[in-house]
This record gives sequence, structure tokens and C-alpha cells, in this order.
Amino acid sequence: MRLYLCFRALRNAIPCVIFFGLYFHKGEDEQILALCGRRGWAILTCDRKNRYRNLERSVVISTRVRQFVFSGNLGGEGLAKLLVKIYPRVREFTRENERPFIAVVTEIGNVYLRMDSKSKHSAG
Repeated sequence: MRLYLCFRALRNAIPCVIFFGLYFHKGEDEQILALCGRRGWAILTCDRKNRYRNLERSVVISTRVRQFVFSGNLGGEGLAKLLVKIYPRVREFTRENERPFIAVVTEIGNVYLRMDSKSKHSAG
């Protein structure tokens, strides 16, 4: 029930949020990334290892995904609150950075570029 309330709060604050966990099974990251890339959507994930896996990284590049990776362990409610708080910053970041990219979002809401549109990785 608590997770449902987080989802509902996010949907009320950010109407365009889609929860892929409701539609895809665990381990279908490539399909989710490809769908987001084809539709021009940004994806927000807690899977910190995703950007290091060759298959996922190649899908990010080939489908020009805008991927944000949350660092830390906030839990569902904390993550929902953070996303509502930083949503304007995330939108600005997507406007300022060419697709594809991978960015990290910290627990306090800072956003850092980790892989740019030329597939170059930054430190971290």
C-alpha cells in the first residue's frame, strides 16, 4: 500500500511518469531501454550497474536513451519525494544534453553526466 501511495503521489506531481515495473519483468532492461529510446522518453532507474553492462550500454547508445541513475538507498517513498523535488532540474538537464547520455542523480538531488552523446565516460 505504501508503494502505491508513492506511485500515486508521483503521478499527481509528474503526470508523464510510467512505472515499467508494472509492465515488464525483472531482467528485461534491454526492452525497456529500447522502448524509451524509440519514444524519446527519459528513463530513471535505481540499477547502478546498468551503465557498466555492455548490452545495456549498447542499447542506450543505439536507441539514443536519456538515462538517469539514482545513487543511494532512499527507498520508494524517499525516491518519490526526491524525484518530485528534482523534476525541474532533470527536465533542464535533458534540454541541455544531447541524447544519448547516462547521468547520475545523488541522494541530495545533484545531477552529474557519466556518459555523453559521444559515448565518452566521465569519472565516477
